[in-house]
Amino acid sequence: YSTTRRKPLNIVFFGSDLFSDTILEHLYRRWKMTENSPIDNLEVMTTISSSNIIRNRAETLQLKTHLWPQIDPLLTRSFDLGILASFGQL
Repeated sequence: YSTTRRKPLNIVFFGSDLFSDTILEHLYRRWKMTENSPIDNLEVMTTISSSNIIRNRAETLQLKTHLWPQIDPLLTRSFDLGILASFGQL
């Protein structure tokens, strides 16, 4: 047991399919529906395809979305952690 409080994390999630959709949904619930969440900010990196499940989910959840490979190099300095789940681009 520790009373030390860690700084909440800024997370970018990389995904593009049904498998990764389940993980994004869990992260979102952990962020929005948990008191004292370890997540401060959650954003999404996905592919350009308009039929992309993750892109549609991010819009539904009102998450800021970045499209691969059209990213700003300074963007990577904004996050403490990247979570990759079935992204298919790296």
